[in-house]
Amino acid sequence: MDEALAARKEGLALDPTFTISRLKKVWLSDDPIFRVGSRRLMKGLHLVAVPEG
Repeated sequence: MDEALAARKEGLALDPTFTISRLKKVWLSDDPIFRVGSRRLMKGLHLVAVPEG
């Protein structure tokens, strides 16, 4: 978890306006494998408190 929190801190330092909702807008795919991976990533972003937007 420490590594994920450090990655969030570094990522938000690079782009302080980054939000989960902005990421969701650019991810458009009907591929089931992609969608499973996307949900997993979103869960991780929520766990480390990336802004929802």
